[in-house]
Amino acid sequence: MDALLHDLRAGLAMVTESSVTADRHEVSAAPFQDWRAQSRSFERLSGYVWWTTNLTGVQAPEHLLGYRITPDLFDTLGVRPALGRATRVDPAIALRAE
Repeated sequence: MDALLHDLRAGLAMVTESSVTADRHEVSAAPFQDWRAQSRSFERLSGYVWWTTNLTGVQAPEHLLGYRITPDLFDTLGVRPALGRATRVDPAIALRAE
């Protein structure tokens, strides 16, 4: 596991925004799309944001925690999902989802 983390860290960087009130905060979709379109320093830019929701329609509602991700996040990280398949990049859908 340590070797995998080392390999991942070797080529990854986290890019965030900062302001007077916060050292680091989430980047909204519009600036992220601009960064992605104008980037010349990075091979690929992907994003994720903390997300919570409630699962209903089951015996008892359940609060779920997770992330909303851009469709190419797994490719950027160079990993495959442990279960199921990775998300697909569909430009028409990707713009709505971000």
